[in-house]
Amino acid sequence: MEEKRKQLAFAITEYLSDAIERNYISEENKDGLEVAIQCISEAFGIDPKDATQKDMYSIKPTNLASIFEVYLRTTQAKV
Repeated sequence: MEEKRKQLAFAITEYLSDAIERNYISEENKDGLEVAIQCISEAFGIDPKDATQKDMYSIKPTNLASIFEVYLRTTQAKV
């Protein structure tokens, strides 16, 4: 179970990094996301920049946003 938690935490840090890189947030909020990435990384014992951990935990080529979109479509289809 811990590996799955690390994988989810890794996906969250990838999502936040992507938001920074794609300028989804304002320049003044980028520092906050970078701090969030550091806090999540420390709390779960992961390093998003480590190549070995990327191989172990990254869900790419998919990402958290696409998984969320599938979830929303699935739940809306049930309504």
